[in-house]
Amino acid sequence: MSYGDLHTGYGCAQLGYMRALNAVGVQVAPLSFKATGQITPTPFLSNGFDSYTGAAWNPDWPTILHLRPSHMEVGIAEAPSRLAAGITVVEGSAVPREYAEACNKLPVLVVPSWFVANVFGASGHTGSREIVPHAVEVPPSLRVDQPPKDQCTFLHVGTWTSRKGGDIALKAYQAAFPEGHYEGCPTLLMIKVSSELEAQTAKNLAGTHPAQVYILHDFLSEDMAWRLFQYADGYLSTHRGDGFGLGALQARLLGMPVVYTNWSAPAEFCSEANDYPLPYTLEAPSADYALMLPEYREPSLVWALPKFDEAVAAIQKVAARRHLRSLFPELGLARRFSYTTVGQDLQAILSTHA
Repeated sequence: MSYGDLHTGYGCAQLGYMRALNAVGVQVAPLSFKATGQITPTPFLSNGFDSYTGAAWNPDWPTILHLRPSHMEVGIAEAPSRLAAGITVVEGSAVPREYAEACNKLPVLVVPSWFVANVFGASGHTGSREIVPHAVEVPPSLRVDQPPKDQCTFLHVGTWTSRKGGDIALKAYQAAFPEGHYEGCPTLLMIKVSSELEAQTAKNLAGTHPAQVYILHDFLSEDMAWRLFQYADGYLSTHRGDGFGLGALQARLLGMPVVYTNWSAPAEFCSEANDYPLPYTLEAPSADYALMLPEYREPSLVWALPKFDEAVAAIQKVAARRHLRSLFPELGLARRFSYTTVGQDLQAILSTHA
């Protein structure tokens, strides 16, 4: 069976689902959904890291709604054909009840983590709910090498928003290396953001400090994006909330240790044996998020603030152990998130409910 996938915008994780279905022989046609209610086929998608060329749309194909919870009600009403499923994500501890209950009208709600599934269940979703993680594979052409050892390098990838915790990663890194080195080895933090404005905001926060910071916002090919991960000794996922944690997973797939907030979805695949979980306190999200995303207007919603001193200490431990970085991540992890595994799971769910 083939599907139309109705969306308002794509990230790497959403494109992973489409590639996963392609891997098991399922065609997917992306459909752009605008606030006006206009639905337009968009066969080529690119988001600055990744791209996808979809199938030509057939209006007889069942529709997948790939939308934020606040868009589901309208998406259900405007879907151009019978519904197969809704796919969504949240990053805080709750979602407004009206959004959760709107998803009860879907044949099945697909979410990428236990964290998101539990949030929807606690917020009023009583319909069918399935967990299918995002699909991620290291490109076969990428040769996995040890990072250069004449420098200790860290990486943080994500939009420069309070939820992603780039501000915490930056300040904890600077506090970890006040002289700009670890036992004589120069340090570097690479930060990849989404726009020139975000890059300038990050640079303003970085100020002048001996510890080197490199901030980039330019378009990167998928291969170049993976090479950022290959180059680093440790990944900083000091998020306040995450529905999946794509960057942390990419790091894990390359054997890179992750310093991560031990709350929300990344805790489901990171490991205390290989990574550095950070304790946290819960707090209300910043006011800017409620302005940007209606889901954050839920009064009971909280997210996590990782403990700063613990983050500093974890970053120093990564530097001390950088020579021990594994080049052989768990094979089970690679199989669990492969295109074929995710595609088979998603295909089975869609064929049952379409």
